[in-house]
Amino acid sequence: MAHSNDLYNALVKRYEAEMADAEAKLNMFMYSGQLLPEHANITEEMDKLLHKYVECGEKLATLKRKYGKSN
Repeated sequence: MAHSNDLYNALVKRYEAEMADAEAKLNMFMYSGQLLPEHANITEEMDKLLHKYVECGEKLATLKRKYGKSN
């Protein structure tokens, strides 16, 4: 089933990309020392990014556990 393999790979890439994006932004906030004016409530923004990172990590782990190559 080539289509289901394509869908699986697309989801893996999606979750990995969303995690990388959230991690990059969190690192910017944590280590850059420069805050962007549009992010007045930086801790709330960081909380949202951390939530996104964790959520995508959980989705990725579930996807691999349930539908991974060994299944």
